[in-house]
Amino acid sequence: ELAKMNLLSWPVIALPSTAIMMFALWKLLGGITRLTGMPLEEIFHPQPEKKR
Repeated sequence: ELAKMNLLSWPVIALPSTAIMMFALWKLLGGITRLTGMPLEEIFHPQPEKKR
């Protein structure tokens, strides 16, 4: 019975928390994009500044 509970603990705990974390990250990145007006590509990989 303990082994069965250990087996069930991973999907019961890890899967919902992973789904909630993915949703929170998706909302956060969407908010950053909306606030800055920049696409995610520019946020994570900004254009290098030109040297003078």
